[in-house]
Amino acid sequence: MFGLTLEADHSWFYQALQTPVTEVPASFAAPSQAVLLAADGDSHVAITVISIVLAMTGLLVALWLYSPGAKLAERFDGRREPINPLVQISFYHWYMNVFYTKVILKFIMTQSKMLAWWDEKVLDGAVNLLAKSQVVLAHLVSMFDRFIIDGFVHLTAYTTGKVGQLTRSIQTGNVQTYILSAIAMLILLLLWFAF
Repeated sequence: MFGLTLEADHSWFYQALQTPVTEVPASFAAPSQAVLLAADGDSHVAITVISIVLAMTGLLVALWLYSPGAKLAERFDGRREPINPLVQISFYHWYMNVFYTKVILKFIMTQSKMLAWWDEKVLDGAVNLLAKSQVVLAHLVSMFDRFIIDGFVHLTAYTTGKVGQLTRSIQTGNVQTYILSAIAMLILLLLWFAF
């Protein structure tokens, strides 16, 4: 014990203990350790046998006294509440059922109702609120995608188409129109720089 050895006599804890000095009369002293162990083993067997015999005797007596139809069982079932307060406490099993029903069960039921309310109102409410906010956010993202992102793409395509139509009408293939357009642009640039 408390050492790196398998023999208790050689451990540091055993060596540190003071060995009690007792005087045992020679008639009570065991002649050897083998005799002492043999006597100890016999006492274990005797104690085990006696315990089993007593338990079985108690079981048989209880069966005989309280089996269905026994007189003692009928008297026990048919008797009324005792008058003596001490006997009444024992008759009602130290009021453990009343204590359990009135105190422990009531406490457990109150805690259960509080936890059910917490689960229903707070936890489920938070989960439902989170789910609704996800739906609202999904609708907002969908509207942003439809009107802003897709709208910008559609506007770019529409603008490109209109610019293409305008430039197509300008490109007639007539050289005189090109020269007239160039002179008009030059006059506009000169007017812009002048003012």
